[in-house]
Amino acid sequence: MKPLIHLFHLSTGGVLAEEDQTPARRAQLGILAIATSLAMAAIWGVAAGSSVPALAAHNAYKLPLMLVLAAIGAVPVGMLAWKIVGVRQKARELLHGYALSVFLGCAVLLVLAPLVALYYLSSTAAGPLFAMGTVLLGLLVGCATFVRVVRARLREGEREEGSDWRPVVPGVVLMLAFVATLWQVVALFAPILPESTPFRGGIDDALVQP
Repeated sequence: MKPLIHLFHLSTGGVLAEEDQTPARRAQLGILAIATSLAMAAIWGVAAGSSVPALAAHNAYKLPLMLVLAAIGAVPVGMLAWKIVGVRQKARELLHGYALSVFLGCAVLLVLAPLVALYYLSSTAAGPLFAMGTVLLGLLVGCATFVRVVRARLREGEREEGSDWRPVVPGVVLMLAFVATLWQVVALFAPILPESTPFRGGIDDALVQP
């Protein structure tokens, strides 16, 4: 339980004790953040498919796979943006902040999963809108978390207030790359929600007009 408390503390702008800030310890926390995120995504997937038991069972493994693919797909372009804007710290700061942002974004999905299930079981009209809204909120929280965590780390390492803007660029790039990858991954793993949504067909549904 203590490592999870550390993750929430870090992802909300906190600072750990000196003995917990070694590269090895930070790597352990990053791995735990991703592993926990997969479990939280699976729970949200079950809630989103709760009105169709077979779909809920499939979502239990599809959502973690989708999260892994989308997260991996965004890393290369995020690391390139990290270097282009001239951040002098090592890329592990990017990966650590990324892991924490995924963790807190998925935590949003987890706490809203009961409401997603409730709306799906009680309202055919509001269920899909609420589910998609929780995903959007999770993405926004994740992006804000990345910028906050990395900015705090840069200030701690350099003590330069003027350099605070730099994590914004890779943060936005990461979010855009994550969303672009996730959009197509959703099309590959569809259906996720019982209803047909604008995202089920991927980019083709947005570009190809009837």
